[in-house]
Amino acid sequence: MKLKQYEIIFDNIIFSKQRRGGISNYWFELIKNYQNNDNVFFYEDQCALDNIYRASLKLDNLIAHKQLPLLLSRILPISYKSNTDNLLYHSSYYRKLKTNARVCEFVTVHDFIHDYFSPIVNRWVHNNLKYNAIKRANGIICVSNNTYSDLKKFYQLGNKQKITVIYNGVSEDYRPIANNVSHNLQIDLNLNLNNNNFLLYVGERAKYKNFDFVVQLLQELPDYNLIVVGNEFSSDEKLKINKTVLQRIGVVKDISNIELNLLYNYAHALLYPSNYEGFGIPLVEAMKAGCPVIALNSSSIPEVAGNAGILIDRLDTSIFLKKIKELEITSIRKEYIDAGLQNAKRFSWEKCSSETNDFYMEVYKTHI
Repeated sequence: MKLKQYEIIFDNIIFSKQRRGGISNYWFELIKNYQNNDNVFFYEDQCALDNIYRASLKLDNLIAHKQLPLLLSRILPISYKSNTDNLLYHSSYYRKLKTNARVCEFVTVHDFIHDYFSPIVNRWVHNNLKYNAIKRANGIICVSNNTYSDLKKFYQLGNKQKITVIYNGVSEDYRPIANNVSHNLQIDLNLNLNNNNFLLYVGERAKYKNFDFVVQLLQELPDYNLIVVGNEFSSDEKLKINKTVLQRIGVVKDISNIELNLLYNYAHALLYPSNYEGFGIPLVEAMKAGCPVIALNSSSIPEVAGNAGILIDRLDTSIFLKKIKELEITSIRKEYIDAGLQNAKRFSWEKCSSETNDFYMEVYKTHI
């Protein structure tokens, strides 16, 4: 990386905003390649270390930001006095930089979930930050062509703004393993992982993710359990689930990539009935680990899953149940596993980082 002519400022605000998640994962993979560069600086709040990805980074040239309530920290710009005339600035989540130097600013647009699904107040707060960041940006990165299409739908790009699509990657921690590999993963269910008798759900459970539909499927599948990777169920969520069904659901929180890889390997399938995704990293993780994927054919999902996923056009219980049962047939299961392993080769964090750095250079050359 040739970074001699300017300084780079990376703003780690996403590590303060979430303990883990797709955007944190993206930002971790992006900045870890820059952590030993002399002219690269990192801005972050003190609580950033609570993020599981940030905890594994050793960052030089760290600039501590004054600890503020998260909402104020997101809204208020950060200040930086530069020793050079030119800065390249990339915030992980739309925060503004005030500086004495000329700034070449970048923004990564992950999705438009707030535009489609958020209440009006939340949407206004979020979009005020996001669209101002997009407006300021010299270079705009979209994580999928679907996100790029949404960007053009909701925002009119400036003539001088450069835009590119750079796919997210997938960790090398995800891979097929032998069935006899020992493990210490504890799950609050009496499961024999070798039997592939559980379905897997990974991620948040917002309404558009259709987790309620997954519970409906489980009610019709008495021979299967469900493992949810995410937050513990709230009291309200527990009340909505039949007690006998709830006994067949285990929740796993804050697990490592290695542990999640085990679940992908032993699961019958990953269920992903989401109405909307900016990218959908679990799709690729599952495929790279040799886990079949059954998903809703919507937003970026077909773009990422390609022909390797079992994609269903609507939330139809009978169709999903049929596809889950079909995966009990060894030949059909192997067909989807092999296709998924091949499809996952399209995505890597190394490729994502390399293309991002090339985009930095391309935009900066036209900016100076």
